[in-house]
Formats: sequence, C-alpha cells, structure tokens
Amino acid sequence: MLGFALLNLLVTFSVALIVENFWITESNPAFAKLKEASNDQLVLFYLYTFIQLIGEELFIILPFLALLWFLTSCLHWSRG
Repeated sequence: MLGFALLNLLVTFSVALIVENFWITESNPAFAKLKEASNDQLVLFYLYTFIQLIGEELFIILPFLALLWFLTSCLHWSRG
C-alpha cells in the first residue's frame, strides 16, 4: 500500500512537471480571491466547499462502496 502511494505521488509530480514545462497554464482564480478575502468571505467560501465535498462523497464514493459490498457479500467475489 505504501509503495502504491509513493508510485502515485511520483506519477502525479511527473505529470505536473511535464504539463508545466510544455503547456501554458493559469492559476485558479479562486486562490487570488481567497488571498484578498475577509474573514466572513472565507467562512462562506469554506461552507460552499464543504457542501461540494459532501456532495461528492454522497454521489461518488457511497455508490462505489455499495457496489463493492454487493459484489463481495452477495455475489461472494474476492476482494483480492
């Protein structure tokens, strides 16, 4: 598991370096807004971000886990 995580980091950084050196990239405008935001605006930004992350969990991760449960428990598929 640790080896896979390290391999994932290596591939991610390699792709980032390739993209950065061969294509024109632009920074995310949300970061520029955050740098100049007041505390109230930061709280609102993080609340909206929190809602988005929860939505991703509900619509992506939970159905995937339900499918894994169904395949291993009901159909007796191997986890390995």
